[in-house]
Parts: sequence; C-alpha cells; structure tokens
Amino acid sequence: MSLFGFSIKPLGAMLTLAALGIWLSACSTLPQQSVTIGELPTAAQAVQRLEDRRRFVRSFLMRGEISFEGEQGEVNGEHLIQGSYPNRLRAEIMGPFSRPVLLLVSDGAWLYVLDYQANKAFWGRASRRNLARFVGLDLSLEEIYALLTGNVPLVKNAHSVKLSRAPQAERLILELAAQGGVVGQAVTFDSTRFDVVSARIGEWGGENEMEASFKDFEAASPFSYPRKISLNDSRERKILLNCDELSINPVLAGAPFDPQPLKGVPVELLP
Repeated sequence: MSLFGFSIKPLGAMLTLAALGIWLSACSTLPQQSVTIGELPTAAQAVQRLEDRRRFVRSFLMRGEISFEGEQGEVNGEHLIQGSYPNRLRAEIMGPFSRPVLLLVSDGAWLYVLDYQANKAFWGRASRRNLARFVGLDLSLEEIYALLTGNVPLVKNAHSVKLSRAPQAERLILELAAQGGVVGQAVTFDSTRFDVVSARIGEWGGENEMEASFKDFEAASPFSYPRKISLNDSRERKILLNCDELSINPVLAGAPFDPQPLKGVPVELLP
C-alpha cells in the first residue's frame, strides 16, 4: 500500500538514497541580504531568499485531488494533508466516493499509519525506510514537508553555485553541484517573488533524474505557494497534487499530529 491509496510499487527506487538525500538536505544559512527589484541578485542572495520562503511556512493545510501515472496505468483519489514546521504531517487519502483508504500521522519522531483496506495499522519511528514504505519516495519528513509547500531545500555546502537568467522572462536559474560533481541540481524561480516554478536533479553520468514543477500560485504575503505540484522521474512515472484548498500558516484545530489508534485494529511494529 502506498500513500496514494493503491497497491503500486514504491517509487523510492526512482533515485538513489544518496541523490535524493543530497538534493533535499537542509541548506546552510547565509547572511540576510536585500535585493533590488529588477536587479540580478547574487547567488548567495538567491539562496537566502529561497530558504526564507521555505521557512516562512510554519503550517499548512491542503485539500484536493491526487493522481499517479506509471507502468500500471493511472489511479486517482482525494487528499487532505496538514503540516506543522518542520516535520509534523498528517495525510488522509480517500478513494472513490470519498472512502478512506490510508491515514498517515507523524509527530516528527514517530509514525502511525492506518491501512483501511487491509484493516491494519503500523507504528514505528519516522525513518526514511519506514516512510518510503507508505509514501513511495525515499524522503525524510522535512523533505516531504518542503515539497508539499512548493519548496526545494538546496544542496548543502555545494561545491559550485551558479545563478543565471532563464530563457523565460522574469525567471532565474540557480544551479548547484555537490562535492565531487556527483549530483547536479537546477532550480528555476521567479526573479521578483522567488516562487519556485521547477526543479531538476540528476546524477551526472547516470540515468537517474527527477523533475518537479509547481503551478497555480496563491499569495501568502510576502510569498506565494502552488496549488498544483507535479513530480516526474526518468522512468516516466508522475505524481500530481491538485489543491482546491490551500492555506498557509493556518491555526490547525485539534491535535492532528497525535495518533488515535482505532480499537480492534491490529498493529504491526515498524523497525
């Protein structure tokens, strides 16, 4: 069972653990610097502004449709996802007629998953390995939180950093490479609002590659965040989140990140 509510193969194999870990690792903090509108910022200024945008999201709530396209065809469902910075998440996945399929709750350290179809629950540490079993991607909670809010934590201590103008008007491209040039990363963003519109990661000389795109932005002053998120890999698999409702920094009611196990449902302990 995957987070998308269907019996499909996990997507964690689409990139190596090292590549994804480097791509979505936290960026080192750089001094705050202002940027004049219309003026090309320095690479350091761009990194800082993109990280400011990522850290601005202290909580979120999104509701809408989710779909997956892969070797086994296309499947669709509905989602309600809530998050609290930096790594608390609650994801409810529904199938046809809004029937519950999967519930995933994490307080940042522990993970509780309820598989409605199998009438079984799972409990254990919120490790990459355990998350990949249900989410389908080999990511940490912090990395999932960032992607869901249209952000891409940048390569930490990058060996090379380059900022240039994109072919599209008002857009810039930030290119980073890890030490040794093993992993390359390119992030395209709006030069005024610093909205991330796309990102690409690839192993230099290898076949593994992943792309992310973000569209339909909603203002949340001083930034804006996407209602539509698309992830594609080199094996032509695609995940699409389309949000009818998106709230940035809302007050989340109740205790959404505290698991409430259902009585009578067997629980399997995760390693």
